[in-house]
Amino acid sequence: DHELAGTLLRRLVEADRAAGALSVLAAPLAVLASLQVRLGQLDEAAVCAGEAEEIAETGLSGFGLTLALSAVALVAAHRGDAETCERAAARMLALGSDLEQTSTLAAAEQALGHLRLGQGDSPAAAEHLARALAHTRAHGTRDPAFLFTHADLVEALVRCGREAEAGEVLAELEEAAERSGGGWARAAVARCRGLLGVGDLDVN
Repeated sequence: DHELAGTLLRRLVEADRAAGALSVLAAPLAVLASLQVRLGQLDEAAVCAGEAEEIAETGLSGFGLTLALSAVALVAAHRGDAETCERAAARMLALGSDLEQTSTLAAAEQALGHLRLGQGDSPAAAEHLARALAHTRAHGTRDPAFLFTHADLVEALVRCGREAEAGEVLAELEEAAERSGGGWARAAVARCRGLLGVGDLDVN
C-alpha cells in the first residue's frame, strides 16, 4: 500500500524534524526514498536519500549508515548516476562484509546490477544480480519484491542468451509470487515470461 506507506513515513519525518531527533531521522528518509523509487519519483527520492546519507555521516554507524547508503545507491542506479551508485555500493560492500549484514551486501549488488543493466552491460549485470540473489537467500528474505532481483536477473540472463538459467530464476520467482500474492510479483512473472516467450501472460 504505497499511499499509506508514504503517509506514515512523511509523518515520521515531520515528527522527527519537529523533535530535532536527527539520530533517527535518517531511517524514515531512507525508506521514503526507496518508496519514491518504486513510484518513479526519482528526483524526490534523490533529495531524501541525500539527506539521509548526510545525517548518517554525522555519527551513525552500522545498520543506520548502511540503510542510508542503500537508498543513495538504489536511487543513483535508477537515475543512471554511475559515480554515486558505485561510491555508495563500495562502502556498503565493505560495511556489509565487516558487519556480516547479508541484506546490505544484497542491496549493494542489486544497485550495481541494476546500474549495469541500464548501461547495457548485461554480463556484468548478471554477475552482480546473481550475487545479490545469493545474499538475499542467505539473509532469509523470501519476498520477491524485497529488491526486485529475480526480475532484473531474468532480463540480464535473457540479454546474455542464457535462457536456461533465466528459466530457473523465473521458476523461483513464480513460486515466490504465489507465496506472497503481491501484485508486483505477479506482474514481474508475466514480464519475465514474455522475455522468455513462454507460458500464460495473465497477471490476474
